[in-house]
Amino acid sequence: MLTTESKRHGIRKSLRMQHLFKCIALCCCASAIQSSKRNAKGFTLFELIAVILLLAIFAAAVRGPVVDMMDRINTRNGIEQIKTIDRLLRLEAQRSGNVIQLHIDPLEGVIKRTDSSEELNIIGQVIQLNPTCRIEQIQIAPGQEDFDELNAVINCSPQGATPSYALQIQTPARTTWLLFAGLTGQCYELESEDTLASVLDEISRPWSELD
Repeated sequence: MLTTESKRHGIRKSLRMQHLFKCIALCCCASAIQSSKRNAKGFTLFELIAVILLLAIFAAAVRGPVVDMMDRINTRNGIEQIKTIDRLLRLEAQRSGNVIQLHIDPLEGVIKRTDSSEELNIIGQVIQLNPTCRIEQIQIAPGQEDFDELNAVINCSPQGATPSYALQIQTPARTTWLLFAGLTGQCYELESEDTLASVLDEISRPWSELD
């Protein structure tokens, strides 16, 4: 999870690199000005190569931290987008007093909400997920029939309850399982598929079997 402290650390690191670049640029400019005073004909080939080399070194040094920070931000934004979609699903079902369906197309990265009528009228907007946040797999608690992973449909009752389901989210920064508890809508971020399997199995057990 990208914490506030890690965000600040990334920003401070980026600012330090920008400051270093400014210092290098000023030094290069000062050297060029002095050289131009000595030689009115312009920059020498050596000076141009030195400036280009310094710029290349700076670009290589800055690119890694900046790209890493952007990947982490995109990862967090993609995960929060999916959590928001689930919350809206449950709120809409409770507000309308009807069954609302969540349709997930992992190949296209599209999620939409519909009513449960034969026409499947779309509710709200069709959500196109951030391209950097892909749904690789969908799992649902055991005991659910007619579940198509390539076009998953999650039914939400008028009470705001769904079957427990999980989405494997692939981003440039990491792979994460988002597990949504059916009754509460609580979302858990899991790193291991083995952990997910044990949690889903525990959730699906009848109350009489629980210790």
